[in-house]
Amino acid sequence: MLSEREGQYEPASQSLRQVSDILEQEYEDSEDEDILRQFCIVKSDLGRIYLALGDYTGAVEQSFTALDLSQDLSDLTNVRLSSHLIGGLSHYFSGDMETAISMFQNALTESDEDVDVMLLVGQALWATGGSQEREVALQQIRDWF
Repeated sequence: MLSEREGQYEPASQSLRQVSDILEQEYEDSEDEDILRQFCIVKSDLGRIYLALGDYTGAVEQSFTALDLSQDLSDLTNVRLSSHLIGGLSHYFSGDMETAISMFQNALTESDEDVDVMLLVGQALWATGGSQEREVALQQIRDWF
């Protein structure tokens, strides 16, 4: 996390990949749910690092892994929301707006349309998008009100 905060994304990705490999092996050996939770957190964090590096395919893969494995686990709401947003932004930057919007909608649904999540999605669309994306962001806010 320190490397990420300092903008050193490549060393952060190397460290997280190592931790991911260790946790994956530990989970395969023990099938301990706590290790699976940690693995999901690392996968989501790794997705965020890949997004920062511009590796959108890697970011999508990591976020989908975290989402898939965390479906039946409790206490990972923030990890799931983060993974939806990472996936949405990665699809957006890859030019797949339809899937990006779907991922953002999933984040809103899983958060019970939490206003903070809705505003974050709207802000991301507004800041990174063109006129179509800004219209979607405005429509989301109008729908909420």
